[in-house]
Amino acid sequence: MDASTSGALGELPPYSVRCIDVDPVAEADGHYHVVAIETSDPDGGVTRWSLIQVISAVRDGERFKLDAGDGVQAVELEPAVCPRCSMATLTPAGPSDAGVEPCS
Repeated sequence: MDASTSGALGELPPYSVRCIDVDPVAEADGHYHVVAIETSDPDGGVTRWSLIQVISAVRDGERFKLDAGDGVQAVELEPAVCPRCSMATLTPAGPSDAGVEPCS
């Protein structure tokens, strides 16, 4: 990748989140744990990422964007800890109206 494919020198282009898988057991209990995501990649491919892979990639400088469309600004996913049970998950970095579909 060269600098012309990114927004700023040394900045990697973001992955666009297509869908999110959540833990159905936690969701039934009233909290939200992301277990995997699927992205549209900057190179045109599609990748399925486990929660651990996303957290590792974020630590390495990758960015994962949720896009609500309709002119609403995209927000990035970031690692988080569930406030109810202390499990690792992902959360939008800031307010989000992005309605990302569950992966099938």
